Amino acid sequence: MTGAQAIGERMMRGDRFSWAEVSLWIESGNVELEGAAFTALMSKRHIVDGDVDHAYAERFLVRYLIAALEGRADSAEVFAMQPYIAGHELARIYKHWRSRARPPDALKHARDELAKPALAAAIEEAMEWAESRG
Repeated sequence: MTGAQAIGERMMRGDRFSWAEVSLWIESGNVELEGAAFTALMSKRHIVDGDVDHAYAERFLVRYLIAALEGRADSAEVFAMQPYIAGHELARIYKHWRSRARPPDALKHARDELAKPALAAAIEEAMEWAESRG
């Protein structure tokens, strides 16, 4: 049984996880464990105990969802995230954060990260157009 499978089973049993444990998943660089961290942080049952660093968690959520939008999280076996689901989740979170009296810094980070692919696509399109003009 993999670590992600064990975590998934613990989640199914209703176990709770410490913020320290979830932080290790975030920092692991492992798509499965990052998926587990995302699932734990987004759980409606509030399964993460301890003093959660909300700014750090929000930046992770944006980073993870953008990676998933790019298709880097759909290869996971236990905690897979398809790009269209990531897009829906990111839009939902973005809308929720905008409704806050003081939106988190991660909101600007999300805007900036989402602009990069759009800008890259626009530059590529302009270059193709210029090349077609000879």
